[in-house]
Amino acid sequence: MGDDKLSNQSYAFMGYDAFCFRQNKLKKIIISRLSAINFYVPVDNNLNFQLLYSEEANPLTLLNKIVQVMYSTLTNTDSFDDTDHDVSFGSFHIPIPQSNFKLEFYHMCEAIKQTFQDIPRDFATYPPQLTDFTVSSCLKYCPPLLYNLIACICGLNNTEEDDGIVCNPHERIQLSESKQSKVASICQDIVYLQSNGKTQTPKALALGLTLRHLTADKRINHLLFNFGHAASYKKVIRLETALAAQQLATAIPAGFVSGMWSAVVWDNIDFSNETLSGSGSVHYVNGILLQKQTAACESELFTPQVPVPSTSKAMNKLPDYDKRIATFVPHSKKQGPSLTTPPSTRTLSALNENHDDFLYILVKYAHHDPASIPCWTSFNQILNHGRGLSSVPTRIHYLPLIEAPATEDRTILTILCRTIEIADELKLTKIVAVFDLAIYAKVQQLRWADPSRVYIERVIPRLGEFHTIMSFLSILGKRFGSGGLSDIWVQSEVVAVGSLNAALQGKHYNRAIRGHKVVYEALCRLLLEDFITSLSESDQTNLLTLADELSTSYRENNPLMYDSQFTEFYSLFSDYVYNKAAANPTYRYWMSYLQMVQLLLAFIRASRLSDWDQHLNCIDNMIPWYFAYDRRNYAR
Repeated sequence: MGDDKLSNQSYAFMGYDAFCFRQNKLKKIIISRLSAINFYVPVDNNLNFQLLYSEEANPLTLLNKIVQVMYSTLTNTDSFDDTDHDVSFGSFHIPIPQSNFKLEFYHMCEAIKQTFQDIPRDFATYPPQLTDFTVSSCLKYCPPLLYNLIACICGLNNTEEDDGIVCNPHERIQLSESKQSKVASICQDIVYLQSNGKTQTPKALALGLTLRHLTADKRINHLLFNFGHAASYKKVIRLETALAAQQLATAIPAGFVSGMWSAVVWDNIDFSNETLSGSGSVHYVNGILLQKQTAACESELFTPQVPVPSTSKAMNKLPDYDKRIATFVPHSKKQGPSLTTPPSTRTLSALNENHDDFLYILVKYAHHDPASIPCWTSFNQILNHGRGLSSVPTRIHYLPLIEAPATEDRTILTILCRTIEIADELKLTKIVAVFDLAIYAKVQQLRWADPSRVYIERVIPRLGEFHTIMSFLSILGKRFGSGGLSDIWVQSEVVAVGSLNAALQGKHYNRAIRGHKVVYEALCRLLLEDFITSLSESDQTNLLTLADELSTSYRENNPLMYDSQFTEFYSLFSDYVYNKAAANPTYRYWMSYLQMVQLLLAFIRASRLSDWDQHLNCIDNMIPWYFAYDRRNYAR
């Protein structure tokens, strides 16, 4: 009983000879009316209550009944009072347990905090490798108890299957990969917060580094750092510095295959080239090593002679590395190329042995829903994937900068020296080096003047496909722009008027490629319609039936797809088109457009499939066009 009214904490045990009360006035009333009663005041009477019982009652029996009733009452109560009550009778001192939410919550939090001690405080090696950012590696930073708690809170657990997880705190609830990564993301945020940022989780570092590369904005990184999702900007900079120092420590990283075809790409890189006065700009040369990934044996993998060092997390600047620039000794006279091999006799006709492009036009023409047929790129991906010629990811390694302008002769000599060193490391007798036109011209001059002929025998210089295609696009624009191509692009809204000149000159790569693909397909469809009308009714039926079958079977890559019937129609179509072109100059003019565009598409296909023979075949057929339209630098 409380001071003024009956308390909610008081208990009346009906049917027993005892009552609990806390009110003096009520005690006086009871004494005046009842004589055979006793009162007991607990030793520690913090709750200010007294126990009264009949003189005839046995104290031990009374105590057992009180404890029994209080157990059942306190177990079912909804009270969240965190105080444990004790009942004392003389020398007896009995604790009364109760369901305590706060206490259970506290013990659960303490248990989770204890599991944080098993979390690795740092990566095995710093800077971390790619394997440290997989989902399985991220789970190392997610204690099973915390992981299961987050999964249960989000309702991702299966109650029937995951009952055993409660009994075994070292097992995790089985989730799908997508849900697993989301739960791991939340757990990493909690771990990052608990350690006050001292435990560098994979999520915090990866997200911070990605934001820096995508946005280069310190404010976005700082914003997500304050939300607890990403590492601080200072740690991201230190991670980049450590990665750069690791790359400088070895010329060829682990994972590359010795003796396998490789390519080195060199290009100029400029910093602060838009200063007001023009001074203070930096002109360097950067390089990239490329190698196609294969299922090579472990014994073939390149192993660096010097193990990759583990750098410090506190690294603020790059260590000193070899910045040597070769000393150029000019030759007495310039020398030109010497032809040691006969000219190539390869030929590539626009319609000869080009079944894939004819199949693409035929399928789109005959299909009842042409919009469902993918574009030229996706169509070729489907065909080549079934043939096992799909594109394979390429290993990439960024080489140390050459801190010198790309136009100097000593820089060109340094490029060739480092290219030879990479070839020696990979045990290659020859290596491909890719340049833009400005560096390529100087490289060729130095190779021709080299008395040792090392650079001629071991370095295969190439122009980049991107610049080669852009130059060829400008030839197409110069030849056909004023002949009606510009009007077709503008009136069909393929290219806007403001972008027309840049697309014709090859400066807008994507717009120009798309425009030529659209016109090429439209003209081929017109030719195909004209060709079908020239056939007999039975041949028309056979061709349309074949086209309808191919429109569904090309995805299956049936080896009999190019059967005798298909090749026969293809041969008839080629003869028909060439006969029409021989009799009509306008027809022949636009036929040359189809040939050039098809040559361009064949070059793109060869580059994406790494088809070296087809690549050289296309180059041989492009060279006459470069000469014809005064692109002598590319022609040479």
